[in-house]
Amino acid sequence: MLLARILLIRFLEDHGFFDETTPDGVIRRRYLCNGGVEAFQGMRSYFNHSYMRLIEEAYRSGATHYAAAFNETELDWVLALGSAPLLIPTLVVGVLLGMVQAATSINEATLSFVPKLIVFAVCLALFGGAILMLLVDLTQDMFARIPELVR
Repeated sequence: MLLARILLIRFLEDHGFFDETTPDGVIRRRYLCNGGVEAFQGMRSYFNHSYMRLIEEAYRSGATHYAAAFNETELDWVLALGSAPLLIPTLVVGVLLGMVQAATSINEATLSFVPKLIVFAVCLALFGGAILMLLVDLTQDMFARIPELVR
């Protein structure tokens, strides 16, 4: 709901709904971070459409902005490359310990938790710097894309 309202405000800003005319006749474009209750009450009468129609238009209009900011494939790769060095070794150790526990009928919870925790900590120490650099690069790329989103 919050995303829909933000997109709706963005749509309304793009269509000049919040513009003001100064006493000397100059139209001043206003951008809001929060449209307030009055803005949402005035939208239906101004556009003569239902809220659902306005939200659909806002999503359609905002899709290009969000597509420029968030490239799905890049985020998927960052997620995979950032989590795989930690999760895969921990998963392998968990499966091996599960097989040992099943074969020996030892059902001790700490026997499976402590080795996985140790493997996770070792992998974090080994790959933590690379994962951090990956996240830093992603953040810098996202900040570099901000001018593309500004009109």
